[in-house]
Amino acid sequence: MGTLNRRDFMKGGAAIASGAALFGLAGCSPSTTEDESPAEQSTLPIDLQMSDVENSSVELDPITSFEDEQTYDIVVVGAGCAGVPAVLTAVEEGATVACLQKQGSVAANGYGSSAICLEGSTSAGLKRWMEDFCETDDDRVNRGLFQHHLDHSGETLSWIIQRANEAGVEGITYSTTSTVAYDDNQVAAVFDISVGSGNTQMMTALADYAAQQGAVFYYDTPAVQLVQDEDGTVTGVIGKTGESSYIKVNATKGVVLATGDYMNNDSLMNRYSRDVYKRYLYLQDNRTGDGQILGILAGARIAPPCHARQVHGVIPWFMKTPLLMLNSKGERFINEQIKMTSWNSAATSQYPAGEEVVLYRFFDSEYETKYAETQPIPPKDALLDPAIDEGNPTSVYDFHNAFHRADTIEELCEQVGLPYETVQQSIERYNELAAKGVDDDFGVEGSQLKAIESAPFYCIRDQLGLAAINGGFTVDNNYQAIDAEGNPIPHLWGAGVCADNVCGGINWGMPGGFSNSHCFTSGRYTVLCALRGEPTPSNPCTFEQVEDYYREAGTIAWEDTSAALKEPDIW
Repeated sequence: MGTLNRRDFMKGGAAIASGAALFGLAGCSPSTTEDESPAEQSTLPIDLQMSDVENSSVELDPITSFEDEQTYDIVVVGAGCAGVPAVLTAVEEGATVACLQKQGSVAANGYGSSAICLEGSTSAGLKRWMEDFCETDDDRVNRGLFQHHLDHSGETLSWIIQRANEAGVEGITYSTTSTVAYDDNQVAAVFDISVGSGNTQMMTALADYAAQQGAVFYYDTPAVQLVQDEDGTVTGVIGKTGESSYIKVNATKGVVLATGDYMNNDSLMNRYSRDVYKRYLYLQDNRTGDGQILGILAGARIAPPCHARQVHGVIPWFMKTPLLMLNSKGERFINEQIKMTSWNSAATSQYPAGEEVVLYRFFDSEYETKYAETQPIPPKDALLDPAIDEGNPTSVYDFHNAFHRADTIEELCEQVGLPYETVQQSIERYNELAAKGVDDDFGVEGSQLKAIESAPFYCIRDQLGLAAINGGFTVDNNYQAIDAEGNPIPHLWGAGVCADNVCGGINWGMPGGFSNSHCFTSGRYTVLCALRGEPTPSNPCTFEQVEDYYREAGTIAWEDTSAALKEPDIW
């Protein structure tokens, strides 16, 4: 159950979301829109501009005519990693629930998730683990939301694993090796799951499972307005079902906004995330900040910028492997041991505005032996599969023409479009450093310098992709929307990256798998708080209920701490 084979690698890689390559401006601070008139701006909250709304699905003119009106206990906006767990939780708690989804199907990010096992952890170990990540993010972390993850992620992921199994989806890996056992015997127990076909498949299965139990999904129905009483209580959502037709969906207990980020809203991007605006491959679509805008219009604020962004290579293999990395000139420019989520920062000075950010990573045919300590890496039969090579013997994997193989470096450079002489010089210098065991150029640990000398040679042409932006509307420590004074907005909740900014750093620097599991957890627990007034499920799940998956996969690291890390693996 825990073995990662060639087919799983290929299935996982092929399922990655793709999008149009976008290039452009750099910078970080918010900017203004030149054609924004004072009259238009005066009608909006301070955090919004009219162009933000025009780039979204939100409508400002009052809507009073509806083709249908329905009432539920809970209304969820968005069917992804946060919205689907919210819907399924509502069903299981005996509530009526509807979900408005902008797209025609479920849409979720990622492949893996991680959580904390409270029973295997020590209190001091968890606090130390948290502080390690806070330091990584310059202590900009929202500690209240991080604590929410520590308190509830283990129950949530255990529940997700069970329900996904009932819906016909199992993980391809189950691991506890991200557990940290500090020298003073303090432990942060972490368990992970990866889904080879991606979270979209798992969330789709869970949405279907919820629908079988009575949940109602309105697909192709973007939320365009919230309904509020005079005292500010949110009582429903208006969805758009056609060119000029609408449905009113009332909520007696609460509305959960779980619409994802705003990467496809040019106006919001240009103001709040300008340094990544049109610079990388956008890995999502239809993420136009609808939830952020609706939340702000209801009285919340936008999380203070800069907003933590997840920018990384789009190839799912060798993510932790310090392969030789070259820029578009064929020059080495980076310490290859820096975490993947910081590659974009290191590349900023190498790629001027308007130039496609592509990284070239080189290795040779002995990579399995040389990089045996930096798993996961794809097995050699995945790179040498005749079915993949048929008709195109020089390209081992045709994902953005990413994986290339040749018998000589010169042939490899011709394939990927790099200048051979410069690349050859870079490789010769790298091999020289590897032979010496000391990196005088960029400071990589000597043991991680692996000479490139055995044909055939490989190059990954990896484009940086923007996976998510963590900049939502302000929420409290239970993910209920709050206004500028910190007062809760009745019956309004946020979940996932639509809610605040748990990371706080410039780049995403949180535990591996946290980006997905904090969406699962916030989606589930917003509904519990809305229905029950407290973050407690009526039938809580435990790690013990899914423990067999992990025992079958190997050692439980918090039981045998020799299998645990000595410090968090931050990447």
